[in-house]
Amino acid sequence: MELGQVTIVAQVISINSQATSCLYWLDDGSGRIEARHWWDSSSQEDVEKWAGVSENVYVRVTGSLKSFSSKRYLNITQIRPIKDAHELYFHILEAMTVNLVLERGMPNLAGGESGPSGASAYTTQLTSGGNNVLSVEQQIIQVILNHPQRNEGVHIAAIARTIGGDPHAINAAIEKLLEEGAVYSTLDESHFNVTQG
Repeated sequence: MELGQVTIVAQVISINSQATSCLYWLDDGSGRIEARHWWDSSSQEDVEKWAGVSENVYVRVTGSLKSFSSKRYLNITQIRPIKDAHELYFHILEAMTVNLVLERGMPNLAGGESGPSGASAYTTQLTSGGNNVLSVEQQIIQVILNHPQRNEGVHIAAIARTIGGDPHAINAAIEKLLEEGAVYSTLDESHFNVTQG
């Protein structure tokens, strides 16, 4: 299966800062991987954006899987420390769910219908508390999953048209989903796709 954007939760084993990049060795319990982000050390905004990550802490990393000289690494687009231990446990459960979906297919939904093929692990989380009322974040994920699957994702205007409501609430929800690693930007800061487990 070809992968584009991925998100992992892992412990930072070591950090090696250089003039134009920062190299992290991450361990998620299944092995270690090199992760790198490129930055401009003269830009205060860049320095602040990547601050707060230190060795021996758990982080959520979003990026693309790359290969150079037969060696795989992550090209980081976002990294942030995990402040709540529940996020670590959730990620472990999510990884198990995605593994089962890939092995056995989507589970039957209410009414005996199968879920859409190629759906993310997030599709099984779309109802809150059994009352079938979707939060703005859940609606955004549902809109993206219901659009024809393309690498460029879905434009924010199409998401807003489908959901309706307050544009500020939609922007805030997308920011939250980006921080959680549930969605990622594709072509630019206006196109989004759902992260595949």
